[in-house]
Amino acid sequence: MLFRSTASVLSAFETLHRFDERYRLKVAFGNLPPDWSHPAAEIVDIKNDDELADFYRSLDILLVGAVGQTGAPHYPVIEGMACRTPVLHTGYFPGNSENSWLAEPGDPQALVDGVLEILADETVEAKTTMGLNFVRENLSWPALASSMSTYFQD
Repeated sequence: MLFRSTASVLSAFETLHRFDERYRLKVAFGNLPPDWSHPAAEIVDIKNDDELADFYRSLDILLVGAVGQTGAPHYPVIEGMACRTPVLHTGYFPGNSENSWLAEPGDPQALVDGVLEILADETVEAKTTMGLNFVRENLSWPALASSMSTYFQD
């Protein structure tokens, strides 16, 4: 079964790679269709949280092409932001136009356009810092514990 989100990301990558062969794709955990391969794609086996953080930090751009449940929290979006990686996604919390880049769900060309936009964007450092700060201030364990404590006290 090939999810629409996976198909969109793979299609976008193939388009980008045809445009410029320097584009590479890193896929965590080998989540690829069994019949898909590409010489510029690398599967990264991740064994623990430190390796996951290293994976996110190794990316020039994190593509999250998920389809459905728009607005919901999405761990890769949060984790990418926490690592100060530019995140291009299809509308997941905590991403917004101030701390990340948005693309239309299910549209590979929107992902291609988003990657090209990030590469030309002079606000990358400011946006990734805003994403990191949001995660740090609102989604860190101390912030969540405080929020839950307040919730239970009310």
